[in-house]
Amino acid sequence: METESENLNFEEAARLRDRLQAVSKVAEKQTVVWPSSRDRDVAVVRTRKGRAVGLVLKVREGKLIGKELYHLSFEGDADEGEILNSFLELYLGTTTLLPEDILLERLPADVDVLGEWLSGLQGKKVGIKAPRSGKGHELLDIAGRNAELALSQITDEKPRERVAASVTELGKWLGLPELPLDIAAFDISTIQGSFPVGSSVFFRNGRPLKSRYRRFNIRTVEGQDDFAMMREVLRRYWAHVVSGEEEAPDLIVVDGGKGQLSSALQGVVDAGGDPEDLPAMVAIAKKFDEVFVPAREDPLQVPRTSPALRLIQRLRDEAHRFAVTYHRKLRTRKGMMSELEAVPGIGPILSKRLLKEFGTLRAVRDAEPEDLIKVKGMNKNKAEAMLKALGGRFRGDV
Repeated sequence: METESENLNFEEAARLRDRLQAVSKVAEKQTVVWPSSRDRDVAVVRTRKGRAVGLVLKVREGKLIGKELYHLSFEGDADEGEILNSFLELYLGTTTLLPEDILLERLPADVDVLGEWLSGLQGKKVGIKAPRSGKGHELLDIAGRNAELALSQITDEKPRERVAASVTELGKWLGLPELPLDIAAFDISTIQGSFPVGSSVFFRNGRPLKSRYRRFNIRTVEGQDDFAMMREVLRRYWAHVVSGEEEAPDLIVVDGGKGQLSSALQGVVDAGGDPEDLPAMVAIAKKFDEVFVPAREDPLQVPRTSPALRLIQRLRDEAHRFAVTYHRKLRTRKGMMSELEAVPGIGPILSKRLLKEFGTLRAVRDAEPEDLIKVKGMNKNKAEAMLKALGGRFRGDV
């Protein structure tokens, strides 16, 4: 603070002064002791700039013994009640030992139902209160100050994540008006048209974001038609974007050449995308790693050493890996189903139920008859016949 003042940065010095005062006030009250011996959790939420934190002070035997911090995020139109409910779900879902009382600044709409559920969970009554005065209110004030400090660290002071060099260079090569921070990549996997699947992987700032990975079983295409499959996958993916279920990426990468690129663009249009305002999209061919963009006949001349090209290659390879892994899983599962269906009395529906219940063919074979007959459609005779057939067919590890 003094250094900033000497450098005539008075606004920054004032901000640091306020921060110091806030820290001092919080520190003064950290050793507060509640006259009562009841165990209490004091929970608050603070929001700013689309970010939120939930903070819980732990009061045990009248002493403040610690705190827990939860990071939250929310859409711009979320109200305080929704954010509070989300925080309570997270906090209560991870707390192993609840106190006798939970103190909040405001009571949730379903407070009675919540109280009954918690009391049943703990085997004793758990009170949910919003005190307006006294020690409870003072502790809520302390928790609020702690939460404000924690929130300021992630919204005001924390430097923004540096944009990856590969993302910056890719945006330049493609001439995009905004950096492609969010990129979705697509691939198709099939062998002569059997078990065709599509995949979508998602990178944010040059790194995988696996919560946004998606898999697709091809539904409308028969035979080996990669173009039609790519069109179906993009149509189904972009339909979720149009409906608001998926956030639109800044860039789409498809595995293939001009044919796959055209098919992907058509899939977006089929899903309701505006033909005059299509998303940024590129294709990368496997053979020479050529990069194609719409409305251009020749591939882009991206240097082999460019971070931009390496990023596209990583996206393509990850989409391919994800698709192939799913394709193999389906083939293996189908093979297991075929083995089960070969047993008299075990059809495709019962095969699916057995594999869903036990996971693998070996687990089915090693299961006890009494466990097998719990599966819907199974009975003692079918279970014994199946175990006899599998035991005679399989020897050793399978």
